[in-house]
This record gives sequence, structure tokens and C-alpha cells, in this order.
Amino acid sequence: MSDRIINSSAVTCGIVQDLAPLVADGVASEESRAAVMSHIASCKACEALMQTLASSAIETKNDKSQRNPSFVTSPRPDDQKIMAYIRRRAVYFIALVTLLGAAAGVMMTATSLQFQNFLIMPLVGALSYACFQKKGLLSCPVVFVMTFLHAAVSSIISGDWSDFSGFLIYGVIYVILILVGICIGALLTTIAAKMQISRNNAAARKKAILKIGAGAVALVLIAGVLFVYNAFCGNFISATIAKHRVSEYIARTYPGHSYQISAASYDFKTGGYTCRVTDPDSADRSFTAGTASGGNVYDTYQDVLDMNTTLTRLEMAYRDAVDPLIDAHFTDENEFGYPTIFFGNEDIDRSGLTYDMTADPKHMPVPTCVVLSLKTDATQSLRRTQSLAVRLAMEGYQVDYWSYSDQEGHYFEIIPTERLLTASSPDDLKEFQLEDNMK
Repeated sequence: MSDRIINSSAVTCGIVQDLAPLVADGVASEESRAAVMSHIASCKACEALMQTLASSAIETKNDKSQRNPSFVTSPRPDDQKIMAYIRRRAVYFIALVTLLGAAAGVMMTATSLQFQNFLIMPLVGALSYACFQKKGLLSCPVVFVMTFLHAAVSSIISGDWSDFSGFLIYGVIYVILILVGICIGALLTTIAAKMQISRNNAAARKKAILKIGAGAVALVLIAGVLFVYNAFCGNFISATIAKHRVSEYIARTYPGHSYQISAASYDFKTGGYTCRVTDPDSADRSFTAGTASGGNVYDTYQDVLDMNTTLTRLEMAYRDAVDPLIDAHFTDENEFGYPTIFFGNEDIDRSGLTYDMTADPKHMPVPTCVVLSLKTDATQSLRRTQSLAVRLAMEGYQVDYWSYSDQEGHYFEIIPTERLLTASSPDDLKEFQLEDNMK
């Protein structure tokens, strides 16, 4: 109630008529309501108006309640059910992300991105435990089976089962990494649970010690995972610093060039970062630069000066053209071969090379060679090599020399095509090599 004294004589009928609808709807202040009620106690006309408005307000509420029952009684939302629904949807979402992450990690096996699994698999383990508690251990056999299926499908598609056992070893490594992640998830969950314990609990001190211990172990495990990940994959900060240092080095060493420098990539073998330095006007004048583990910056611009970048481009074009014909010649899955121009690289005459020259596999500016590893006897391997030489010659491809090995352990190196085609037996090639070595 208001402390103000209501002067009923000051409240006129006009004022009451203005306030009556508000009083009837229940939205007037307590002071206004008291003034109106005091006035109608001695004014029959205003009392009748008030009764009419009150009846109208009741009818209006009844009409709304018939059209919308919730207008009268809106049940209070159950906060616990709402939170349970939100948590359930969050768990489903995290579980889906975890499954997709595990599948992506398995698909990275035996690729240049495989070391990313040092971070992905522990994260899969931690999220699995966060979603399903102890049932999160099921993620271990799930990921192993996924790795097994990936290995089986890859082997069936390629027809080569030699790497199948290696894939299974990856699966075991993934299981170990997931177990580390589950341990981290369990420790972090323990810490979160201890944080909710009241300080007034008699055992709060002991539980605080357990919390600190669990946090320390979790931090050690997380640091270990990050250390291993950094050792094999590097980190963004170091890569950014490496690119900055390479950019400064290139600008200082090769002024006046508009080189484009790629993002730094990590080489776990050397512990350094490398960048691709590209000349937008010349593919053959592109090279690499990087930082060694000690921090020194280096580059491979000497390969540009020696025309090695041009030779590399020409060789790739030559291989793309000749490789399909060589592969079609093999009869055993363990046989292999490849065309090259890099035997005796230092002795190649580079006088006919120019930067960005057109690559023509049928008219190479340098000598070419085909290297074969055959799984047939000496005589049959000679006949097969001669047959391939004839086939390539008929297709118009330049092959100046041949090197091949057979099942009997013979290895014939850098045999001129003319001498290969005129050989009647492997002994002829042996005599040629002996004569060549005596020169």
C-alpha cells in the first residue's frame, strides 16, 4: 500500500471513469484502485459502471481461454527436461563429429597427412569418453575395424596386398593414441566433477588434492601428445616464422624479382620448414627455400642455374607419356620400370637446354633411359626388353639407353638401344659391359 493519504473528495466521477477500465483489467496501481473503490462506495453510478466493466473483463478472459486454453493456464516449462534434451542433442552431435573425425584420420593412413593422427586420434578418444564414459572404449575396436576395412578395400582396388599388414600396424597405433585420449578425457571429467563439490564437504581437501593430481596427469598427457604431434607435423607458429624468415632472405638475396612464396611445410626428417619459391613468369626458375633445424636459411637456386629444374620438368613430361606403355608390358605384380633422363646427370650436355622450353617426349634434348626390373629368366627378360624397345620405337618415343635386371640376378646397365636390339643372347650384353668397363 502507498503511504500517501487518499483524499476521496478529490476523486471525481470523471477520474473514476478514466481509471475504471484499468482497475477492471487488474493493471491499475494499488493507489488508483484504492481511490476508485473509495469513490464507488458512495457513488452508485460509478459503482454500476465498475460492475459492468468487471463483467466484460471476465467474459473476455473466458472467450480467450476457450480459443486458447494456454491463455488461462500455461504450464511451467520443465527446465530439467529441456536441459536433458539439449544435452542429448549435443552428445549426438559430438558423437557424429567424433565418428567423422576417426574416419578422416583412417583415410589419411599412408598419405602425407598421416601424422595428423597424432592429434586426431587422442581427440577422438577424449570426445568418445566425454559422450559415452566407459563405453567410449568401444571407439578402439571401431577405429581398428575401420582401418582394417580401409586396408582391405585399398588392397582390392590396387591388387597389391603387400602393404596390408602395414595398415594393421597403423590400426594398433591408432588404438594406443585413442587410449591416451580416453585417459585425458577421464582425467578432465574427474576435474570437472571435483569442481562441483562444496567446499563445506568434510573430504573437500582430499578431493582437492585428487583434482590437482588429475589435472597434472592430464596436462602431462596433453603435453606429450602435442610434443609428438609437433615433432612429426610442426606447428602453425613456427611455420609462420619460417615463411617470414624465408621471405626476408629471398628479398635480400635476390632483389628485383617478384617471387611468390608458398606457406611453409614441415619436414619431420630434418626438423625444418620449406617454402616453394615460384617465379610467376617462369616455371623453370622456381626453387625451394627453407629453414634448417638450427635456424639457418638455405635455398636450391643452384638447381636453376644448373638447369636441373628444366631437366626435372622434361623428365616428368617424358614419364607421363612413356609410363603407360611400360606398365602394359609387365606380367608380374612385382615387376616395375620407369623412364628417366637422370642417369649420369652430371655428364649430360646441357647446351641444348633453355628455360621453359617445350617438352616433346619424342624428341628429347638430352639422352633418355628406361630402367626395368623383370621377374623372368635371363633369356626371356632379354626378349621382353627388346620387344618393349621395338614397341616404343614404333610409337616414336626416344629411348637412347636401357638398364634392366632379371630373375637370375643379372643386371645390365646403360645398354645403347642399338646394341640391345642386335643382341642374340644375354652373353652379348655381358661382353658389351665388359668392353665398356675396360675403356
